[in-house]
Amino acid sequence: MTDQEVNDLETNGQETSDQDRDEGTGQVLTDQEMRELIHTIVKPLVSHPEDIELNLQDTEDFHEYLLEVHPDDVGRVIGKRGRIAKAIRAIIYSIQYEGPKRVRLTIVD
Repeated sequence: MTDQEVNDLETNGQETSDQDRDEGTGQVLTDQEMRELIHTIVKPLVSHPEDIELNLQDTEDFHEYLLEVHPDDVGRVIGKRGRIAKAIRAIIYSIQYEGPKRVRLTIVD
């Protein structure tokens, strides 16, 4: 099977415009939906889910979410060598967010 045939199967014969490829075709999340996503990811990792606090700080280039957890849970959210934090950020950064600004997640310790 050629690359073109694979591409045709993946797109089901639908043509995509340059804009679709640049912006993606997925759903764009709002602030509330992004907050829910972050809570959904972090809550199972911590021992004190009631202490999860998420604040939004807007800068010129970013919507920066500041994640605060109980001091005992900081290590669980960051993980060994930052692997958990990198995985969380990879998920968050891969999602389209409304507006031109990018999303940034900072874990406050």
